[in-house]
Amino acid sequence: MAKFIKLFFLVIFFFLVIPVKAFEFIKSENNPLTINYDFDYSYMLQANIFKKDDQYAGILTAKRPQENYSLLLIESSDGINWSVTKEILNLGFEISNARLLSISGYGKLFLTKTETNGLYKIYSTDCDTSFNCSPNLSLVLEPDINDTTEKNGFFAGFPYLQDSRVYLFYGVWGIDGFKIRLAYSDDGQTWEKCPDKRNLIPGGDGPFVYKDNENLFLFYHRSDSNGIKAAKTNLPLNCDSQFNDQGYVLTKGSSYDVSHMFFPSLVDDNLGLYYTGRAQSGKNSLNYASLAQPTPTPTLMPIILIPGAMASWNKEAILHNKTVNQSDWVLSPFVKEYTGIIQTLKNLGYEENKNFFIFAYDWRKPILEITDDLNNFLTSNPSPSLRANQFSVIGHSLGGLVGRIYLQKFQNGNQNKLITAGSPHQGVTQAYKMVEAGEIDRFNDFLWLAVKTIIGLNRNSLETDKQIINRLFPILEDIFPIYNFLKRDGVEIRIEDMKIKNEVLLNMSHGSNWSNLTAIVGEKGPTLKGYNITDRSLLDRILDNYPDGKPISSYNEIGDYLVLSSSASLNTPVILNMDHGEIIYKKEAIKKILTELNINFQDNQIVEGSATQISPSLIFMIKSPAAMEVMFNGDAYEEEDGIIYIENAQTGDYRLNVKGKEKGKYEVIIGEIGKSTDSWNSINGEISSLIPESETDSYSISFDEENPAEFFIEQDDPTKLLDELISYLKKNKNKIEVKLLENVKKIYLSKTHNIIRYILFNLDKDFVKKNDFVALEKLENIYALIIKKPSQQAKNLASKLESFEKSFQKVLQKLEKHQEKKFDPVILELINKKFSFAKKYLAGKKYSSFEINLESIENLLKKI
Repeated sequence: MAKFIKLFFLVIFFFLVIPVKAFEFIKSENNPLTINYDFDYSYMLQANIFKKDDQYAGILTAKRPQENYSLLLIESSDGINWSVTKEILNLGFEISNARLLSISGYGKLFLTKTETNGLYKIYSTDCDTSFNCSPNLSLVLEPDINDTTEKNGFFAGFPYLQDSRVYLFYGVWGIDGFKIRLAYSDDGQTWEKCPDKRNLIPGGDGPFVYKDNENLFLFYHRSDSNGIKAAKTNLPLNCDSQFNDQGYVLTKGSSYDVSHMFFPSLVDDNLGLYYTGRAQSGKNSLNYASLAQPTPTPTLMPIILIPGAMASWNKEAILHNKTVNQSDWVLSPFVKEYTGIIQTLKNLGYEENKNFFIFAYDWRKPILEITDDLNNFLTSNPSPSLRANQFSVIGHSLGGLVGRIYLQKFQNGNQNKLITAGSPHQGVTQAYKMVEAGEIDRFNDFLWLAVKTIIGLNRNSLETDKQIINRLFPILEDIFPIYNFLKRDGVEIRIEDMKIKNEVLLNMSHGSNWSNLTAIVGEKGPTLKGYNITDRSLLDRILDNYPDGKPISSYNEIGDYLVLSSSASLNTPVILNMDHGEIIYKKEAIKKILTELNINFQDNQIVEGSATQISPSLIFMIKSPAAMEVMFNGDAYEEEDGIIYIENAQTGDYRLNVKGKEKGKYEVIIGEIGKSTDSWNSINGEISSLIPESETDSYSISFDEENPAEFFIEQDDPTKLLDELISYLKKNKNKIEVKLLENVKKIYLSKTHNIIRYILFNLDKDFVKKNDFVALEKLENIYALIIKKPSQQAKNLASKLESFEKSFQKVLQKLEKHQEKKFDPVILELINKKFSFAKKYLAGKKYSSFEINLESIENLLKKI
């Protein structure tokens, strides 16, 4: 043991004064390097290169013809011309991937042995200063052949000493390809794999560790043969360390490494990089790359990325409408559009929260409040690089508009450049129906999804959709168009003549210097420009919907499918043939952004992001003392910060499991987004067990990606829906209704259904009387499942519908005539919606749904 401790205090560490990203490796003109072989060896596999005093040395894996690979000592006085000077180990079986822990005093050599069954295992042996190594190998790590992720074995172990613990970076090969993992030992004999078999570097192999002050760099080759990369983590190292990709440090392309480049070694001699190259012929060679200019990294101008609507997330704010600090917002866990530009900036040497910052924010707030938050973010940021230097802003969609308004409002002299990508500088037409009537046309973009999500989470019996939008989504008023977008009888209506106007953008549309702003604009195809309007309906007049006219048709203009080219343009814009998402995640868009910021880059440093698929998808959001999991076809989808988002969702039956964390009631809001329609339902339940973690409630969710059903929860089991409605009513302390529904459940199970209709009709009246329209909707679904035949013939029901419609029109006329009379706009809007549903049910011959819907309409009409 004492000998082992002594050994590790003799370990040679490499200290890098200047970060790796400050350097560029240049392949030597002497490549491939010459190796003068001896002992009849001639075929090399790889080499671990290091400095021994003033001499270059290395452990070469090579073999004689018809033999297995063995280990040899090679030496060089100049690091270019090499000679084999000693046979270290020839054991009669294949060994490779040698890495030495010490080159002063006793050393421990880690190597890979290929077993007779082809499985790779990592062993070690002791060596002295003359590289006399014991042939008796000690097993270090053995793979679990029953684990498909490591069934082919472990190899290429690299040891790293930290205090008295040795960490071992090692390669793993399994059904999911190659990756690098981490193990550790406190005595050099017993080794433990880090928990959870976490992959440090998926797709990585041949690790080599290099220490730089408080950072640890991991160099490795890509198993896809594309080159050698580096990753970085902060010290001290532990099993939870996260390695950030630093990009490629060297890529293949020369004749001697065109097929592969692997097994890197770094020597602290102006940071030289040795590696094995493989030519097209399959021949391996030792190669060297040096630093072109070992100069300090130029100071990188800080960059702030501002994402668009729905791309920031905070569970407490979104799900519970709590006020939280801007610093508590993060990028939405399901949004993928920004992964490419974030990784690209990291490849270029940027470090998040050091010289690269993401401004996540509450995208529902008025834009002037968001810019106040941005100003606080900038002035209170603890990073000295942001406080003391100029910075540039990249804003996508709404984020670019936030950046522009901030620039105008605060006129921060430190702001260098502003890049806006697809930003609605003159608003978007899509906001018109939402703001003026709470009407939400179907679009497959994040603005549409954001509004649907807020409505789905907050729909209640006290507010119309328009009222919810105006209360919780005021940003929509700030992206209301300021260009002419309405026509009546073919004549364009001037924006100045409209009743509702976007005062913020109108006031901010002139008198500013845009010299440091570049607008990147998408021109992908026809984008909503405006509406042809007519007089609003009687109901619209009473609800004060569409004060500027009711749309009857729309017309388009070139844009990115959300924002018009003309709205996204300022100064001389950069035009790209891309849609609203592509303009921030496509490689060419990222290159254009970097070019406009005067940031140098190489093509292999650019990483493309991807589009988040809005349709078809499933969204699960939980308000709870519980956690969620969704199962489908053997795949498990776990909740992240209160949400599960399943993109490209397939038609089928999903299983929602709600797992207890604390005792209490929970609510799950589910959105099903099909290819052309969407539907939103909710589940109410309760965790009541004394041991909440032991309780799991399970629900069946059916999904049709072509046409989601209006109701999709437990449609084969009305008893579960009765329990769910009972749980909802208990939350609202409706004891009488709970008792009635419990009786309905008993009667249903006894299969004497005739009396159920009477009870459910009475509950319908009661829910309308109490303005509990959430319970009413749930009741209507239960009725349609239990009552298979209506009490009246279809033609009689159709006659009632016609009569109710006439009654409704008379009511509306009276309300318009007597404007002083108070009314509930929620009831009027609900009746109007139920007329639409009733007609759909009648046309689809869903007579039970039609009947209960008419019952609700009748009760609602009586309430006006």
